Amino acid sequence: MDRVTATPVDGGVGVVIPCYAQEGYLGEAIESVLAQTHPADEILVVDDGSPGDPAVVVRRYPGVQLVRQANAGIAEARNTGLRESRSRLLIFLDADDRLLPRAIAAGVDGFRRHPDAAIIAGVCRRIDERGAPWGPKVEFQCPGGDHYDALLRHNHIWPPAVAMCRRECLEAVHGWLWKRHVQDLELYLRLAREYPIHCHPEEVAEYRIQQGGRSQNRGAMLAGMMDVLRLQKPYVAAHPEYLDAYREGERRYPEYYSERLSDEMREHFRERRWGTVARGFADLIRHHPDRARELVTGKLKRLFRLSGRRR
Repeated sequence: MDRVTATPVDGGVGVVIPCYAQEGYLGEAIESVLAQTHPADEILVVDDGSPGDPAVVVRRYPGVQLVRQANAGIAEARNTGLRESRSRLLIFLDADDRLLPRAIAAGVDGFRRHPDAAIIAGVCRRIDERGAPWGPKVEFQCPGGDHYDALLRHNHIWPPAVAMCRRECLEAVHGWLWKRHVQDLELYLRLAREYPIHCHPEEVAEYRIQQGGRSQNRGAMLAGMMDVLRLQKPYVAAHPEYLDAYREGERRYPEYYSERLSDEMREHFRERRWGTVARGFADLIRHHPDRARELVTGKLKRLFRLSGRRR
């Protein structure tokens, strides 16, 4: 591993920015950290074997550190940032997202009130590829009480940049273990079993919506979400008080992603992207067969109507 301009930091707050083929947005991410009302004690960019060269961007910002690794995926890039950073509190900011100016201050204030917490989480706002506001306001949905129960039902902590994490808790659960989609939820579920989590309603991050981005691959998100939920089965079996929450998650998560996957498949069908349609349909059959039947039935009815008109 090639480490560039490393500076040890004792305590404080660090921001880890994994980067793979996102050099076009990386400068915005770094500048959003530099604009914090409560300064970060360290900013560490992890180059995950990017085909570009994040160092070209990092050099523009004195004091920002760069760590290089062979391409291993975003989970391993976050783990590298966890190992190489020295801060007690950490934010994991994707290179195409941005922090809002009070992100660090809000997280530090939260840890002052709840020093035993593993995570202090705020809320995001959505932006488009150009950085302009996108979509409706994200509602504050954080529950009180048992966050493991709540996370089984609905992931209220997203994207990763809204969460300030306590280092010792991350290290105790061995960091980011899940290498597929929905890595953040899998980590939060493991943390929530062992530690308190607290939330606040302040907007702390901007989440960029990109066509073709990881989060826009609805089939993979659906498959990843259901696999992460199934990982909880042994724990839920040993703690039956979570059975209702688990069953609700089994119902709600597929509904949420299947609806969006269906919309995505209709668009791909119009564009004659048959391979993508087939993969999406396979994911629907596996995780939500009722939705797959509805989609096929609706398409056949439409074809019959069109056929009747032609006659």
